[in-house]
Amino acid sequence: MSKRLDLPLAHAAEDRFLCIEKVARRYDCSERHIRRLVDVGTFPTPQRFGRLLRWNIDQLASWENSGCPAIRKISDSKSKGRQNG
Repeated sequence: MSKRLDLPLAHAAEDRFLCIEKVARRYDCSERHIRRLVDVGTFPTPQRFGRLLRWNIDQLASWENSGCPAIRKISDSKSKGRQNG
């Protein structure tokens, strides 16, 4: 009987978090592009579950509804260094 109680919770967690494959499909781009966007700070960062990375679907929806703003700002010194080098 305890197994039946565990199943809805497992499905609820699967519905709340997306793997990179599903995130890439959601935004019609490659998985590598999602990783690049996270690296430069223009996409929400995933949550880590052991070795797994998952995106919270509510966080993605909130980010979309706010106009997809940059997650973190690039400092002037970093952007100047990239332009010169």
